[in-house]
Amino acid sequence: MLFRSLKLDIKFDKDVELRFFPYPAIEINNVLYIDRKEGFKSSFKKVNVSTNWRSIINLRPEITSLDIFSPVIEFNKIKTVKKDKQLNLTALDPKNNNFKPFLKKLNFLRIRNGLIYFERQKNFDVKNLNLTMKGSNLLSSKGSFELIKFNSKVLFDLKESSNNSYDFIIQQLINKANKVDYKGKANILPNNIIIDGIVNSELINLEELYIIFKQISSINQFKKLKYVDAGQNKNLIKFKFDIKKLVFEKINLNLTRFNLTSTNNQIRLNNFETFYENSKFSGNTIYFLNTKKIEGTLITKDFLIKEKYFGKSQIDLFGGSTNCKLNFNSNLDSFNYENFVKKVNIQGECNTGEMFLSGIDLKKISDDVDKVSDITTLVNLINRKNLGQSSKFKKINLNFNVKRGFFNIESLKAFHPNLIINSDRSEEH
Repeated sequence: MLFRSLKLDIKFDKDVELRFFPYPAIEINNVLYIDRKEGFKSSFKKVNVSTNWRSIINLRPEITSLDIFSPVIEFNKIKTVKKDKQLNLTALDPKNNNFKPFLKKLNFLRIRNGLIYFERQKNFDVKNLNLTMKGSNLLSSKGSFELIKFNSKVLFDLKESSNNSYDFIIQQLINKANKVDYKGKANILPNNIIIDGIVNSELINLEELYIIFKQISSINQFKKLKYVDAGQNKNLIKFKFDIKKLVFEKINLNLTRFNLTSTNNQIRLNNFETFYENSKFSGNTIYFLNTKKIEGTLITKDFLIKEKYFGKSQIDLFGGSTNCKLNFNSNLDSFNYENFVKKVNIQGECNTGEMFLSGIDLKKISDDVDKVSDITTLVNLINRKNLGQSSKFKKINLNFNVKRGFFNIESLKAFHPNLIINSDRSEEH
């Protein structure tokens, strides 16, 4: 049997079509293959199988090309090893003695309009899979598919550069709009998967970036896959991101760059930097895959505060720059801005240079008091005749925190030529 080399148990319609010229071929309809050991089943509407005259004359027929129409592959009944709760998928083992040599013997493999479903990894469900693969000493493949959950189309070109090492070029179109390009090298080893590459995009929004992070974390969730006779998996994924414009609602971040490192248990964003209206933001972040916790540090340098940031109000700070450092942590189990804000905890400090205060004439107020001791005293001194003017601080030092979406001032010192505003909760009794 043609599939004997793969030791496959395959069922199909009895009515088959044979061709003998220019080369022997067989057309098989309604093919069904169930592999209970490996934990998947596949069905094909039609398969064209070609061989060559030499192998037939030698009574050892070999498959030289496969053309598969409308395959549906389902990973549903995956066998679980109770001892370590890991999954056995020997077909993915680079040391597998049947599968990969078979692919390399193929002159040509084509898959048209395929579907792939994963019971435990819905992030990988695929539709419209179209693939061509050429076999030789080194494999090469190109094609496209759509990730159902992420509403994105992926085009790929994969070439084996050496045994189990692949060069890849991937282009992803998210929501039929923004394009993301991936390029790098993937090494699929007996005990781990190592991916190293770069990611570029001209324009992407923050929610789409979150989708990419979910895809990468989904790859690492395959840490539960265990190759036969393999040790502990230590997957490692590294990408250098370069995003020209990152958009969130009405906010545009420019020249966003960071290094992403993903292991089995966490995703790290190191050397993060971006620019908002010529002000630089930098920092580092860790996302823990098991607990969905996120924590990190954000630093702003020479962030120019504009009057428009506070909207239309009677009293505003504007016209100066500030340097801030924020330490934050939160839950990130979904891309929901309101839930994120409710759960975020921030501890921060900011120091400004010269800063304008619109709406209050502090010089007139200082004529009545040499020093304002706290915010309450200042508010009591403010009356209508002092409103509508502006004042200039020499500098402002602020320590604050954010808990459950509420902003709390821990200490504030604002220096004016005529007075000093000093509010420190630690000094309250």
